[in-house]
Amino acid sequence: MNKLAKSDQKDASADPASFDAELDAWAARNHEALEALIAEADAQLMRGERSVLGMERLIAEETARFLRPSPKA
Repeated sequence: MNKLAKSDQKDASADPASFDAELDAWAARNHEALEALIAEADAQLMRGERSVLGMERLIAEETARFLRPSPKA
């Protein structure tokens, strides 16, 4: 999944409205990947492979990965 550029993250922290716009743009770019992630998690729940708690942890991990600054090239 795409991440916000470090400069975008810095600017977003100063302007909450800008951060919301960047987050919406990121979600739009990654819509299919997010839908696939949700579908797979739902399928795993239906098969009894993951609990709701496990799904919450997966979402938290993906959110943390998204919010982590990108390494400089």
